[in-house]
Amino acid sequence: MRRVLLVLACLCGACTTTLIDGIPNLVQVRPDVWRGGQLTTREQYANLAAKGVRHIVKLNFPDECQNCDDSVFAAEFGIYVHVVSLPPRTDPDGPIDVVDDAVSRPPADVRVWVDQLVLQIVFANGSYGAWYVHCKNGWDRTGWFIGKLRRQSGWSKANALAEMFERGFHPVFTGLLADFLEWEPVPLPAASLP
Repeated sequence: MRRVLLVLACLCGACTTTLIDGIPNLVQVRPDVWRGGQLTTREQYANLAAKGVRHIVKLNFPDECQNCDDSVFAAEFGIYVHVVSLPPRTDPDGPIDVVDDAVSRPPADVRVWVDQLVLQIVFANGSYGAWYVHCKNGWDRTGWFIGKLRRQSGWSKANALAEMFERGFHPVFTGLLADFLEWEPVPLPAASLP
């Protein structure tokens, strides 16, 4: 049943990959933040570096895209890669796949690391260069991260959620969705916001 839901979500959602500057699903979120899909070529890194990107948040599963080594090209362009690997759920009754991962919540340590990166991006406000956030396609894990960034930046939950769905987030990813819906931004004094 879960596989059927995943297929239906792909048929109904924004599953079409668009290439902008050779980068899958590239969108500028704010002046210092971009989002999109997995980078695989030197030219893609060069295009991001030309946009001022100095940090990449990589939200891939551990064994996803094994031939995509961000560190080689990223280092060439002075880009630091923050690897936030979402571990797959172990299912003793069957194989581990993206559907199993979809219904699991990210572990607490991953959620804390994501929250710290969100705060770092908000407080830096571009002072250390721009950021690029990606997973495989730039839809689900990326949408979850950017949704939290939007909330921490003052967006309402409804507006951030609407953007998540507009940019291709699939509701079958119930673990990420539940985490986003229950998450609240870190309260900050008004004077501390950029």
